[in-house]
Amino acid sequence: MKMLEKLRKAKPYELQLWMLGAGLLSFGFGAVFAGYLQNLAWLIVLIGAVIHGWAMYKIYLCEHKSKK
Repeated sequence: MKMLEKLRKAKPYELQLWMLGAGLLSFGFGAVFAGYLQNLAWLIVLIGAVIHGWAMYKIYLCEHKSKK
């Protein structure tokens, strides 16, 4: 199954959370290295990683349910 077809089977909120998590993760790493918001940087990275990981897990489950 192609990647785009797999993503189409995911629920819209799962895809939005996946993108939000990736964005927060990227923003957090940027904040760590840029020097701005350093006090919040690792918290932002952690929140982004958790949201992104949870959304990817839900997409993974959705893919494997469709194979059965």
